[in-house]
Amino acid sequence: MFKEEEYVNGGIYGDIEPLIMTDETEKKFKSATHCNICSGKFSDGLIKVRDHSHIGVTGDRYSDNYSNYRSATCQACNLNLQNPSFIPIFFHNFRGFDSHLLIEAAGKYKDKKIVCIPNNMENPGLAWQAALKMSGVSLELLTSPDMYNFYELGCRGGISMISQKYARANNKYVKGYDSTKPTSYLMYYDANNLYGWAMSQPLPTGMMRWLDADSLMYEIFTEDIYQDMMTFKDYFDTSAYDVENKLHSTVNKKVVGKMKDELSGVPITEFVGLRPKMYSIIYDVDGTQNEKRTAKGIAKCAVDQQIRHEHYKQCLFQNRMTLNDMNLIRSDNHILYVNHVRKTGLCNSDDKRFWKNSIHSYAFGHYKIPIVNKSCNVYCK
Repeated sequence: MFKEEEYVNGGIYGDIEPLIMTDETEKKFKSATHCNICSGKFSDGLIKVRDHSHIGVTGDRYSDNYSNYRSATCQACNLNLQNPSFIPIFFHNFRGFDSHLLIEAAGKYKDKKIVCIPNNMENPGLAWQAALKMSGVSLELLTSPDMYNFYELGCRGGISMISQKYARANNKYVKGYDSTKPTSYLMYYDANNLYGWAMSQPLPTGMMRWLDADSLMYEIFTEDIYQDMMTFKDYFDTSAYDVENKLHSTVNKKVVGKMKDELSGVPITEFVGLRPKMYSIIYDVDGTQNEKRTAKGIAKCAVDQQIRHEHYKQCLFQNRMTLNDMNLIRSDNHILYVNHVRKTGLCNSDDKRFWKNSIHSYAFGHYKIPIVNKSCNVYCK
C-alpha cells in the first residue's frame, strides 16, 4: 500500500496542472446556473467555482484551444472531489490473525475492485435516539464512576470474581462423606444465554441491580440440593441430566434465562479458585476422578499438559507460583511467526477483594474491614 501511495502522490499527482481556460470555456462557466455535481442553484447562496482536471486532459497542452476545465460546481462539491493523500482504513474490527492473511490475498487483485457490506453504529444509534424521543422515557443518570465503569469494563462470561478460594463438598454423593459434619454441596450453575434473555426484556430506565457474571459456583449447605432443585424446577434447565434421573426434563431446554447445571448432575468434590478465571474443579464420574481447569492468560494446551488440580492447591496453601512454556503464533508487519514464551501461570495474588485470610474475603467497602485491620494491628504489635 505504501508503494501505491508513493506512486500516486509522486508520479501521477507529482506534477499538478493549473487551471487553463479558453474564451469558450469561460462563457460556459459564466452561463452555468446549477452545480454540475449536486444540481444546486448558484443563486441560492452557493459559491460558483471552476472545476478542472489536475492531471490534464487529452490534447496539446500548449495549444490556444486547450483547456482542462470540466464544469461549474459549487465550492463544497469541488472540495469533495479532491483525492486524499493518505491510505484510508479498509479493514475494521478484526480479531486474531485472519486479517493478515486476507490483506495478503487482497493485494493479489490490485486491478479489481473489492467491495464489502459495511457494518457500523449509525443505524442502531439512530433507532435508539428515535425510541427515546418517541417514547418520552427519562433515563436515570449514572452518578457514580463505578456504575459507569461497570458498563465499560465489565467482564462477560466465566467466573470474574472469587470470594472464597477453597471449598470441599460433604454429602452422600461424594467420597469421604462425614455425617458428623454439616452437609454441603458445590454447584456450578450457568444461565442459558443471559445476554439474549436480557435483550428480550423491556429496557431498564433506572433502579439498577448489579451482577457481573452469568456463571456461579456456590457452596450450599442443605440436606439434598437435588431435592431443592426439584422444588424450584421451573427455574432450571435440566435437559442435560441423565434420562433416568428424576430431575430430567426437556420443558426448559435452552430456554433463555434458566439456570443450568454445568456438570449435568455430576457431584463436585472440591473447588480451588486462585483469582478470577483461574480455578480448578474435581468431580467423580462412575468412580473416576476428573478435573476441570481454567487459567486465564495461559494457552489451553499448556493448561492441559502442564497443570493439575494439585498445583492449584499448592499455589493456594503454599504460595507456589508456576512457570509455563507455550508456543504462540504472533505477527510483525503482517508476517506470521511462532514464538516460544515462558510466563507466570498459576498465581495466588488477587486484588479484586479484601482477603481476611487465605480463603475468605470481603468486598471492598465492607463494614468489617476496619475491624479486621484493627485486630491485625493489635495482633502484630
